[in-house]
Amino acid sequence: MEFRNFANISNERKENNIMSNSRNTARLGAELLNEIGSFLADADDNMLRKTIDFIRSQKRKEEKKSHAAPCQYTVEEMKQQAVKRMEECRQGKSLSTEEVMESIKEWL
Repeated sequence: MEFRNFANISNERKENNIMSNSRNTARLGAELLNEIGSFLADADDNMLRKTIDFIRSQKRKEEKKSHAAPCQYTVEEMKQQAVKRMEECRQGKSLSTEEVMESIKEWL
């Protein structure tokens, strides 16, 4: 039961981050388009080629990073959760491996 509440908190955090990121992304996109417009007015072929190469290299770097799963929590939050879960185990509020395996069978 506690894990569901923890999952709800995590989902709420993700939704808030998505909304905030969307507004920020839109603002930055508009700023980028403005800069590109002024850049194109003055750029020569060599400068355009360098810019294209730079953008492509940045895109490749980001694609490599995106394969790693991002951690949503700070180290302190992870420590707090570990301490909380260990205390719950001491109080008998946990399931044995056998109980977990049985409950998994019910899900399937």
